[in-house]
Amino acid sequence: LFALLDGADRPDYRWLLIGGARSGQSWHKDPNMSSAWNLTLRGRKRWLFFPPHVTPPGVFPTSTDGGHDYATPIALAEWARDHYAEACRTPGFVEAETGPGDVTFVPRGWWHMVLNVAPLTVAVSHHFVSPAGLYTTLRLLRTTPHQVSGVDRGLTRDRGDDAGAMTAEEREAADHARRTAAGVALHDRLVAALREKRPEVLEAAETTLAAEAARRAPSALKRAVAPEEAAPSFAF
Repeated sequence: LFALLDGADRPDYRWLLIGGARSGQSWHKDPNMSSAWNLTLRGRKRWLFFPPHVTPPGVFPTSTDGGHDYATPIALAEWARDHYAEACRTPGFVEAETGPGDVTFVPRGWWHMVLNVAPLTVAVSHHFVSPAGLYTTLRLLRTTPHQVSGVDRGLTRDRGDDAGAMTAEEREAADHARRTAAGVALHDRLVAALREKRPEVLEAAETTLAAEAARRAPSALKRAVAPEEAAPSFAF
């Protein structure tokens, strides 16, 4: 559905991946809550998966806003040494290996780690947002727009604008504001394009999000039995 946007507005979505033995990518979820397919052209890849609700051993959230900021060992060998055995015992763990001509499908929101196991491995990867997954992308862009990926966010650390005159905290605040603005802008462009070209898909996604919000809202019974407490006050 991002293809509905003009080329300059569309987030990055396809890559050529080349690596030697033991190179790869540590645990992550694909950007903007997209799904992906990955075609191995040469060599072999080892894939490790966990479903969205199971955080892999050795991966720790670094935010409390329900987003996808997390810390994970950068070295794949370090993770394998310390956490692979635990991963094998954890429900939901899936492992596979692909060779030339094999295609791997990565569902949106799934944790995965990829290790190249041949002396030279070449693959192509393509990310996409389907009608079925649109509501998850809209949710991310609305609740944590600073986590948008694949667009120009004009970050201070990339541009160097006044970087020397800013403290680390000021640079981080400026970058967070720019990331947020980029996410909000992408959301607005996507919704406008959907409203014009795929209104039925947008309506279905909004219906799903509204149902989610209704399920999270406290029920009438809960409000009656355990009403919210009044804010504490102080007086002489």
